Amino acid sequence: ESAEESAALRDEAEKRLAGARRLRNGAMVVTHLALPLLGFFYYLHITYCTPGAYSLFAVCEWTIAVCTTLFIHARLRISIGASPLLFSFVEQVPVCSSPSTLPASSHSYVLSPSKSKYQ
Repeated sequence: ESAEESAALRDEAEKRLAGARRLRNGAMVVTHLALPLLGFFYYLHITYCTPGAYSLFAVCEWTIAVCTTLFIHARLRISIGASPLLFSFVEQVPVCSSPSTLPASSHSYVLSPSKSKYQ
């Protein structure tokens, strides 16, 4: 692997991590904006029975749920970074097979999408 290829892989990994950081930060900001609105709309619903207040409360609630999921996904992407991932593939064998038909071993592959300083 040449120095240019290595630098290109590092740059690509940095771009992906920067995108994950933007997603994480955006999800956090939207969640913090939706929290006070959630409380406000719930207060309107309980205190004044304002039409549509509970629907807006539900929209804020779902917004927080989706942003929390996005935040966790982005945080995991940042934590894992470009670490190698291990995938194992095992051949399926019928239950009644004789020992001679069993596979010799499972096949394991290490996938390393890129080299970065986080590895």
